[in-house]
Amino acid sequence: MGIDHEENSGRGEVVAEVRAIVSSLVELITSQVEQGSVQDGPKVTRKQLDFKDASR
Repeated sequence: MGIDHEENSGRGEVVAEVRAIVSSLVELITSQVEQGSVQDGPKVTRKQLDFKDASR
């Protein structure tokens, strides 16, 4: 029973750390979008993707 408790507390620590990392990433992305650093959509167009697929 002691092992289960240790596993759960370890898992809780990992979950808390992952939440903190995700929160930081969301803040970073949000600030980049607000500053205009992120443009609309990907750089690769649909035509370029179709050309790459056809050349395989």
